[in-house]
Amino acid sequence: MMTQILDYVYSREVDIRSDNARQLLVTAEYLCIPDVTELCWDFLMDSMDVDNCVGIMQFARSNSCADLDTHVRRFVLRQFVDVSQQSDELLELPVEELQAIIESEELNVKDEGVVWECILRWIYHESDNRKGHIADLLKGVRLGLLDETFFKEKVSNNPYVKENEECKPVISETLTFLDDVKRLSKDDKEFVPPRIARPRNRRDILFAIGGYRDGTMTDVIEAYDARADRWTVVSCVKFLLLPWVVK
Repeated sequence: MMTQILDYVYSREVDIRSDNARQLLVTAEYLCIPDVTELCWDFLMDSMDVDNCVGIMQFARSNSCADLDTHVRRFVLRQFVDVSQQSDELLELPVEELQAIIESEELNVKDEGVVWECILRWIYHESDNRKGHIADLLKGVRLGLLDETFFKEKVSNNPYVKENEECKPVISETLTFLDDVKRLSKDDKEFVPPRIARPRNRRDILFAIGGYRDGTMTDVIEAYDARADRWTVVSCVKFLLLPWVVK
């Protein structure tokens, strides 16, 4: 690493590769060579993919590289589907870091079943040591957005869930919500879904404000999450909307 640093000092050139970028960054930080530090950051960000992003995120966090950590975390959340299915580094994450990822409002996932499958993949990697974390991780899944059949067959009947007493309140809450949804009518415009059924923050949201329903004017505001494929009543205005409001 010192050879690389000295080469840069004299020639303004440095050979950054995938096998030395992290250690070179640490050395440059220690010796206060900001130009090399920046070059290493750029290299790591440019070379990041679904296979190495989790490792880079952990490296950035452990070495207090806040900007790099923020950038990589956004990548992990945005590419979560591929990361959760392909990354071997994800299987080595501590439970606290995995929990922080799957609980994030910015997690880019259309099907919450992907989050559930990610949890199982992580647990199965060391099932004897990890199965006890199932209750805490289960709370990060928006269970109310799952297909009812999938929830009952794949989640509530999972052996690790059934044998863990701490999972019962979450399962019970979800079953109650799914039953309540079946009984909802078009007049239940004040219904606010619990957190387990609340879509994560998205940019592709369509709002339907007022308009007409069954031939009569309505003051309901609804939001459609394209990735969750679900409508949600988010508010109710207390005044009569003008008739030219687009439905």
